[in-house]
Amino acid sequence: MSSDNNTKHAILGFLRDYAGTIPPVAAVMIGTLAMYSAHYPFETPAAKLAFMCIVASFSIVAIVAILYSNHLVVADRDARTAKKKHIREQLGKFIEDGNALKSRCEDSALPVPLADANDWNRRVETFLETELGHSYVIRFRDRTGIFQSEIINGDDAHTYMWSAFYNFLFRLEQFSQQFPI
Repeated sequence: MSSDNNTKHAILGFLRDYAGTIPPVAAVMIGTLAMYSAHYPFETPAAKLAFMCIVASFSIVAIVAILYSNHLVVADRDARTAKKKHIREQLGKFIEDGNALKSRCEDSALPVPLADANDWNRRVETFLETELGHSYVIRFRDRTGIFQSEIINGDDAHTYMWSAFYNFLFRLEQFSQQFPI
């Protein structure tokens, strides 16, 4: 059963990779057969019928390959759109959660949410690494190009944490803009 699945996946993989080349090949074959029939007329009705069946078979294969190739294009487009949507939705969730944590940093009467911040940061970086690649993690950590902002009347720990969230959220907003739907 496993070898049957492997064979099936190999055939589907081959068709996925080469479906676009089948129609031109079939067209060349049909053209070659048309030239053959023009130069060597068929002597029996059975030979003519066999020739017509061969040409019809090539035509059907070409039509199926065109339809399958178009299906692959549409499926790929839909998969890319779904992935973009998933990425934007998750970035939006991270922005929402990060804003809530940043708001907690504005009140110096509350403890600095260090454990929650570390957990949020770990989840964001894991998502970025998995879905977008390591370069996004590097950019997420980088403060280059971000106007530095601070809260007023906060102690050093709250101000530092608020500023860190400001920078992280700024970067997540940038990433979100890279994935229009």
